[in-house]
Amino acid sequence: MGAISAEWAPLKNSGLFVAWISCHLQFGPMFTMPVSGALCESSFGWPSVYYLHGLLSIIAFTLFFCFYRDSPRFHRNVSDKELNKIDAGRTSTKRAKGESQKVPYNLMLTDIVVWGIIASGASAQLGFQMFMQYGPTYLNKVLGMDVEKTGLSAALPFALSCALKLLVGPLSDYVPLSDKGRVILFASLSQYAMAACYAALALLPSRFELLIQICFTGVTVFSGLNCVGVVKCAQLISRELSHVLMAWNTLLGSAIILLIPLGVSIVAPNNTPQSGAEYSGL
Repeated sequence: MGAISAEWAPLKNSGLFVAWISCHLQFGPMFTMPVSGALCESSFGWPSVYYLHGLLSIIAFTLFFCFYRDSPRFHRNVSDKELNKIDAGRTSTKRAKGESQKVPYNLMLTDIVVWGIIASGASAQLGFQMFMQYGPTYLNKVLGMDVEKTGLSAALPFALSCALKLLVGPLSDYVPLSDKGRVILFASLSQYAMAACYAALALLPSRFELLIQICFTGVTVFSGLNCVGVVKCAQLISRELSHVLMAWNTLLGSAIILLIPLGVSIVAPNNTPQSGAEYSGL
């Protein structure tokens, strides 16, 4: 996502571009959770979930391979006018043929803004992936929903997150603040609201089912806003090197995906109603 936005997003409209391109994080669960729940309850059984998603992944990759190019300069459907609009405000960095781009790792690793991007991205990934992986389990085991309803209920927060992201994306380009102020505003809104929802989930007794569902939805909705703040900040401070920062965030996100099941198995191994607070505390 970082490499694509670095090459293809105009700086003036980077918030809108990032909002649209990052919607894959919501579209995937919106499709997978209800469809998987329905297939598991059908005569096709749970193996059909893997066959269906494997086939769709092959189709999606084929389309991406056929149409995507690493740079708009190499795409036959991009006109000179469009290319000039994409390049507006960018720093020109011409290199000889075959010369690799030098990455100033020392400067990046000693920049507090870079560490802020990494920390913000990590917390958003933790909030998003926790309920991405364990949202249906949480609804089924803690709130007592059946499997089919669990899929639909777990997909709803992602739909709301996508809608809010598409609303906030354009706003992040035109709010009457400086670029720094916009990034801080939307990143802070995402982080503080997500933390408040997690705290409520950890403290609310299981009998407050409606409030728990609202907070459950809030975590996913507000975690989606963080893409606008983090990716836009990475693009603003590093321009053509933003893909490096996003690669670090992606690597950290992958580590979080692997570590969450380990943490859950230690803190909440039994998936009991009491595990709701343990999930949120983790």
